[in-house]
Amino acid sequence: MIWHVQNENFILDSTRIFMKAFHLLLFNGSFIFPECILIFG
Repeated sequence: MIWHVQNENFILDSTRIFMKAFHLLLFNGSFIFPECILIFG
């Protein structure tokens, strides 16, 4: 039972880290992408 709770917390932490990384990538990408169009376009 204790392992199950720890496993749920691990999944929640992993999801939170993944979402944070995804938002960071999306946020950075929104700035990098137009610059690439200006440079290569």
